[in-house]
Amino acid sequence: MTYTPNFSDPRVHRCTQRALTWAETYIKPTQARWLSSREIQRHLGSLARPLGKYLKEQLLICEDPYYNMNTGRCKSYRLNDQGFRYLCDQIAHKPKFQITTENLTELQTGEFAYDEKGHREYHPLQNLPKRIKQPLLSYNGYRYEYDIQCCAQTLILQQARQQGYDKPTPCLDQYISDRSSVRQNLSKRLNLDEVTVKKILTAILNGGSISVWHTNMIFSYVNYNRIMIDHLRGDSFIQGYQKEVRDLWGQIRKSKSLRKGERFNAKMKSEVYRELEESVRVVIKRHLKKNKIKAFIEHDGWSSNKPVYIERLCWEVKQQTGFVIRLDWTIHEYIEAY
Repeated sequence: MTYTPNFSDPRVHRCTQRALTWAETYIKPTQARWLSSREIQRHLGSLARPLGKYLKEQLLICEDPYYNMNTGRCKSYRLNDQGFRYLCDQIAHKPKFQITTENLTELQTGEFAYDEKGHREYHPLQNLPKRIKQPLLSYNGYRYEYDIQCCAQTLILQQARQQGYDKPTPCLDQYISDRSSVRQNLSKRLNLDEVTVKKILTAILNGGSISVWHTNMIFSYVNYNRIMIDHLRGDSFIQGYQKEVRDLWGQIRKSKSLRKGERFNAKMKSEVYRELEESVRVVIKRHLKKNKIKAFIEHDGWSSNKPVYIERLCWEVKQQTGFVIRLDWTIHEYIEAY
């Protein structure tokens, strides 16, 4: 006989609620991830019981059933979007990521209410996972997505150059001109995924050190693996990149009113970058408004309802800020929102 949970039972309701919260937070419908049986049972309940088995069938799609006992490699799963929605309806669960009526009005009008803080503009829609946000924007006409290539590295390097820094920066130049190849090569040499490589390079740019100290950000990125920290320290590109970044910040530090011996800390460096980013964003927003283009802004990028004339926009940025930027762009088709 096919099992059907009694969702009016408080115990079933609690178990389903817990399962949904875990699934929407950690599992994606478009990207598989390894999950051990122990992890699944911790959130869905015993798979030997009907409810646990039912929740697994509703929420998880097995992408790779291979389990390697010797290496500890687990089976991989992705979220069953249809089953997730069905369970939400059964217990009246509101997904963690909600779109309000105010958000929908903003999307229609193009008038977004941002909160300004620390030289940046924040909006709740920026916090949505990309699997939800991108289809939502596309559905509402914001099909043209733009990002400034290597924005942080580009602006900090050029700022130091404008202030008189004239030493060669081969590692930064290579990363800015072909970041994909740099990340791929580092990923292969260090046996790290490219997302982690990007995080590490960004952390170094923001003043992060490569250390085995328990609170170190980069140490956490490599799952507190001391051997990996040794590999990072010994990599020739990482060494060169670190030195160039230190020298750039040393040049920029001269323009700050710091006492002798006062540390130019990560917070100060972050503020410098956000000021530079804001100066470029102001020009971009002015250009969009002048050309009657509706856009949703996200720090160093935006999504718009019309394409922009890239050469003209980059020229305006150069004329008004002195920075030379390059843009990545993508045209999205409508996909049913998550």
